[in-house]
Amino acid sequence: MERRFKIILVLAILLGTSAAWGSVGASSLLPVNVKGKFGYVDHRGIFVVSPQFEKATEFAEGLAAVTVGTGPAAEVGYINDQGRLVVQPSYQKGSAFSEGLAAVQSAGKWGFIDRQGKLVIPARYDNVTAFKDGLARVQVTGRYGFIDKQGNAVIAPQYQQVGLFSDGLAPIMIEGKVGYIDKSGQLVLKPKFTESGEFSEGMAPVKKKTNGPMGYIDTKGRLVIKAKYDQAWNFSEGAAGVMKKGKIGFIDLNGKWLIKPQYEDAWYFSEGLAPVKINGKWGYINKEGIVVISAQFDRVGAFNAGVASVRVGGGLGYINKIGQYIYRPEGAVHL
Repeated sequence: MERRFKIILVLAILLGTSAAWGSVGASSLLPVNVKGKFGYVDHRGIFVVSPQFEKATEFAEGLAAVTVGTGPAAEVGYINDQGRLVVQPSYQKGSAFSEGLAAVQSAGKWGFIDRQGKLVIPARYDNVTAFKDGLARVQVTGRYGFIDKQGNAVIAPQYQQVGLFSDGLAPIMIEGKVGYIDKSGQLVLKPKFTESGEFSEGMAPVKKKTNGPMGYIDTKGRLVIKAKYDQAWNFSEGAAGVMKKGKIGFIDLNGKWLIKPQYEDAWYFSEGLAPVKINGKWGYINKEGIVVISAQFDRVGAFNAGVASVRVGGGLGYINKIGQYIYRPEGAVHL
């Protein structure tokens, strides 16, 4: 399943070299790897589900996808937060639940199951995304469209590239230019951008000329923040990362500097903190630009429910918002 689809630069929420990665789920359980087996700890670092799975994902809507078996015999099922299998392993791959459905792969094709494990949308797509606002993007023979929760084609697969819906609009590419459609499939903003992102907080980053600067438009297509940035990314919590002369800073919804460009790389704000890269390592800043968790990690995730995932070397751990380890790769740390 696609985790993030790029339409030239469907910027989503990721900045720079993408050394940061997704936020942990809001569940009280976190996946950890112990000597090649995955289990789950709670937010105190205490094991709730012992290490026993070949692979494990974060919880979403009370369930998590886990892999049982190795090689050709590996199959994906779903457990609840007591570690009990509620959807028996029978799929090649499985994604997180969203809006009551999860994408699963069988015989190389993707479909969707409900929380009881019933296949409610047959596995007939080459690729899919999770449901959002009642729609999921699907790919059929190289073309993209959208389906509803009954599997009906709301927008038939017809686009070579298409982003996800946000603020009621999705970016699409036609003859090398990006425009926007609404949820009925109607073209509401004509294709005229060489690069464009999905909308967030009422604005989307766009570029008109291939080597030109980037700015922001509103949902009417009006340029509301002047095009003057080398790169620009989506807004989150009233701030957006932008690049000037190779460094990343943050602007507010009016285009004014919150934090001047100074970082090698950065990610979006979540729960008041944003990951930034300083001298090759990742840490976290607040909206005043103060480093509140020192740059010491090789990779980091966004905060969710007060917890963020971090990596040092090949080990996965979790920290709280003051930078204390909840779980170190080498063992639990009880707070």
